[in-house]
Amino acid sequence: MELNNPAIRLHDVLNKSIEVGSANVKARDVWAVALSVSNDDVEITSALIKLYRQLENVVFLVRENHKHPERMLKDFERLRRGVSPANINEYWHQVSPNFEAGVMARLESCGIFLDDFIQEKLLSQEEVDAIVFKVEELENSIQGLQSKELRLLILKRLREVKSAVLNQKLSGYEDLTNFVSASIGDLYVHHEVVASEIERNTQSKDIVKKYTETINEVATTLTLFEKTRSLGVQAVNLLTSLTN
Repeated sequence: MELNNPAIRLHDVLNKSIEVGSANVKARDVWAVALSVSNDDVEITSALIKLYRQLENVVFLVRENHKHPERMLKDFERLRRGVSPANINEYWHQVSPNFEAGVMARLESCGIFLDDFIQEKLLSQEEVDAIVFKVEELENSIQGLQSKELRLLILKRLREVKSAVLNQKLSGYEDLTNFVSASIGDLYVHHEVVASEIERNTQSKDIVKKYTETINEVATTLTLFEKTRSLGVQAVNLLTSLTN
């Protein structure tokens, strides 16, 4: 089954945790592998919060679309306990009962049910690699910007997009599109800073142009909603007026 709705993606991550988990291993070690993050409290906690948000999104979607949602969601309190960041220092045998076979089967049923309503696009590994490469290339080049404000702003947005791309199974399509839209919108909000930077440093013109082109390439890859694509076109027009 394709990972094209939040319930299926949640099921996939929890299945992986079951596969790699063993009784006397700390939950944090299991989650680090299952969530593909480094074994660091901050990163594990952040990823589990995203997983928890995904779980709550499933609850919302089932309640909105199913005639008898409580039947579908009867085990979700156990799932909430299982993915709680508060449990990362417990042993896996204390956490894993929340993911027993019956619970997982009902979560899978939610995924099958939502498949008729939700069809989210996920990037292929090739697309992910291409975007990450371009973002990391940009992260290096923006060090040439003289404006600390603009440098930190662009770096923050690039890191958000990169994180959303790498964690798309947790973040989902919506988070990624929101970060891309915010990256484009920043050109409007801070257009005076952009213009000032370009006036002071002619090299910055190429850096800002590359940033805009990269974000728009990501938007094109995502085939975003018309409103966002329109924003991208307007951002390019704005940049053209600033750099001419």
